[in-house]
Amino acid sequence: MHKKLYWVLMASLVTQATLVAKDKTYTLGKVSTSGQKDKTDYSGHVNLGYSGITAPKSWQDEEVKKYTGSRTVISNKQLTQTANQSIEEVLQNVPGMQVRNTTGVGAMPSIQIRGFGAGGSGHSDATLMLVNGIPVYMAPYSHIELDIFPVTFQAVDRIDVIKGGGSVQYGPNTYGGIVNIITKPIPKHWESQVAERVTYWAKARNAGFASPPSNTGDSSFLKSLSNNMLYNTYVRSGGMINKHFGVQAQANWVNGQGFRDNSPTNIQNYWLDGVYDINEKNGIKAYYQYYKFNIAQPGSLSSQNYQQNRFMNQRPFNAKGGRSQRFGIVYENHFGDLDKIGGTFSFTYYGQFMTRDFQVSSSYNSANMVECFSTESCTAQGLAGYNLAMPYYATNYRGWAEVENPVRSINNAFEPKVNLVVKSGKIKQTFIMGLRFMTTTFLQRQYMNTNECATQTSGEGKDFLCAGANVMSGWQPHIKHGLYHNWNDWHNNYTAIYLSDRIETSNGRFFVVPGLRYALVQYNNENASNWVSIPENDLKKIKHMNNWMPSANIGFIPVQGDHTVLTYFNFQRSYVPPQLDVLSYGGAEYFTQHFDEVEAGTRYTYKENFSFNADYFRIWARDFATGQYSVYTSGPMKGNVRPVDGYSQGVELEMYYRPVKGLQFHAAFNYIDTRVTSHSPLTDLNGDVLPGTSYNKHFPFVSPYQFIFDARYTYAKTTFGLSSYFYSRAYSGISNSTAGGYYGTQYYSGGNNFESVNNSGYQCAEWCMTQHEGLLPWYWVWNIEISQIFWESGRHKIVGSLQVNNIFNMKYFFTGIGSSPAGLQSAPGRSVTVYLSYQF
Repeated sequence: MHKKLYWVLMASLVTQATLVAKDKTYTLGKVSTSGQKDKTDYSGHVNLGYSGITAPKSWQDEEVKKYTGSRTVISNKQLTQTANQSIEEVLQNVPGMQVRNTTGVGAMPSIQIRGFGAGGSGHSDATLMLVNGIPVYMAPYSHIELDIFPVTFQAVDRIDVIKGGGSVQYGPNTYGGIVNIITKPIPKHWESQVAERVTYWAKARNAGFASPPSNTGDSSFLKSLSNNMLYNTYVRSGGMINKHFGVQAQANWVNGQGFRDNSPTNIQNYWLDGVYDINEKNGIKAYYQYYKFNIAQPGSLSSQNYQQNRFMNQRPFNAKGGRSQRFGIVYENHFGDLDKIGGTFSFTYYGQFMTRDFQVSSSYNSANMVECFSTESCTAQGLAGYNLAMPYYATNYRGWAEVENPVRSINNAFEPKVNLVVKSGKIKQTFIMGLRFMTTTFLQRQYMNTNECATQTSGEGKDFLCAGANVMSGWQPHIKHGLYHNWNDWHNNYTAIYLSDRIETSNGRFFVVPGLRYALVQYNNENASNWVSIPENDLKKIKHMNNWMPSANIGFIPVQGDHTVLTYFNFQRSYVPPQLDVLSYGGAEYFTQHFDEVEAGTRYTYKENFSFNADYFRIWARDFATGQYSVYTSGPMKGNVRPVDGYSQGVELEMYYRPVKGLQFHAAFNYIDTRVTSHSPLTDLNGDVLPGTSYNKHFPFVSPYQFIFDARYTYAKTTFGLSSYFYSRAYSGISNSTAGGYYGTQYYSGGNNFESVNNSGYQCAEWCMTQHEGLLPWYWVWNIEISQIFWESGRHKIVGSLQVNNIFNMKYFFTGIGSSPAGLQSAPGRSVTVYLSYQF
């Protein structure tokens, strides 16, 4: 597939030589292909047109200034000139959005927003993720996780982050916000670009200058003597061929190593865009994308290993990979007179084929370092009640296993939508109405490769440790509960209709926008006979579900002109349907998670020199389960996730300031208070019952305080950029424990561990889970960049930059997020990135 796209790209480069550049800007209806905003845009409505054609370009756009909610636009200059290393790094610039960067390469972001999305798999399940206005989740309703993140840093033009008021057009799962990543649009003149980024990762200071082969995966010490390097190659070519047709091809290859030892990375991203401007009123846009990735997932370390070398990889088998094909076509028609009655009709079709595989070892849940084979030995080493335990990195014992979790998802959707403007006297109304229908086929399998070695017949580890080399069984279907293959074939469909009406009076200074969305969700599992016994009433609940989602936005502009003041209030209801990652494993998430959000604030702007936004929000959650904070400890639901009720509230402050030409400052502050309001038993994910109840506990992994600062100054052809972000300490568990000092503490106890190995007493080896208590550390990361235009002549331009990320080499870690729920997961250390681009 990638070879075909390669030849398409080469053909476009050849075509460029035959084209004659024209000064005219071609338009698609009312929309400029050069990326200019449609003049018929309706402020207050969320505008996320495909290919970034109508999405705002910076905080200075009128659409952002008059948006009735918190909104941050990361412009192209902020993206490329303030020392951003990946999309994960870029999103650190948004108040209320906290990103736990565990890979450094941008392939698997772990995003939380306004206090939600930090727990569970860590795969960014609390916000609606879009690329050019199109959802990118594997199954946008029933599997809301970024198992595949089909976008790469160099292909991005800008990012629009919207919080509050987006549920009507784009729900569900908008309670946290909407992140719309805009790729580079088709330019009005034909142009090409070749660029290379090379990143040098620092080595752990506490690892010495050389590491043994067991830590690096190499056959000698040589690999440990050099820095890991990551290469990011990007090419594109495209533009308008004539007044009617335009095309652009892009390709991005990311290869090399992440910041952890033995962490090979391979990412390929190919993108083809086309536009057909039929006439002044009608146009068609289309796209096709092929994305593929394979990355190591070193996961967490024990606290002992972390202190020896925080970048070592003790889980060499753990990895993630997948591929995605995304394609779509959009037809647009502009009709009528916007000064009387007129608007836009669009019809969008998009499809998505995704396949991914997460491979882990059976010690995935463990960070244990103790090896013991008797009750006395285990007790002496701090594992009272156990008679067997193995270190998390050990493999040479009977029962250790490798696990593969392949999933395939096929989505097809169409969406007709009408934007209608009606002016009558002093009142202007803007209606948005549409329908979305989507089908999803979701296929899930699980295979295991188990160590069936002959065991020792005497001594310590008798009947458990291998007498010789590992003898693997070969890949076999996982038999769940001894009853059925852990396989599922889902065929689901979703229908949503929505309507909103923006009513403006007083020459646009007062407006109210009521809205309503209705969604019908239908689930069908063809392998239902493979499930454990599930009550019929529970199964009926997920066959046919419907939800009403009202919203309202109110805005008032008391001062307008050079100095403009906007005050706003909005309300939205959102929901998350039952999630297949729980259902597919015989879980019990047969309920819908509901969220109600209110937001109030004010925004002051002065020309294009200053903007300040102050915002208060509160989100109420009912039956919140995707955080996976607690489990049932008894009854038919034992071991399954226990939902909780709770809320998140906070204040967001954000400022942009341009005192003189070429100089810009951006600063933001965020305070978040999250609480559980359920009076449920307090447990950890292992099923251990903890003292007290969950009531009034803070959500784990959420830093209450966040501070952001970035700046850039351009003098002549040189730009100096700076960015930083601060996160306060956060709890690592629902118990809100502060035990253990800086590194916290980990423990084995009862719960499900005592039933994990052959149901034979208190053994704990391959399937056991360790738990972490304590606080995650605070950290303040600073990045700098200097970029230079070396040469520019006509359409030819050579640009280079040098940046240093985490310049002070801040040392910090995460736990319970993403790839391993136990242990300490290191964040990137210092890195140096060199960039060179030639545009012609």
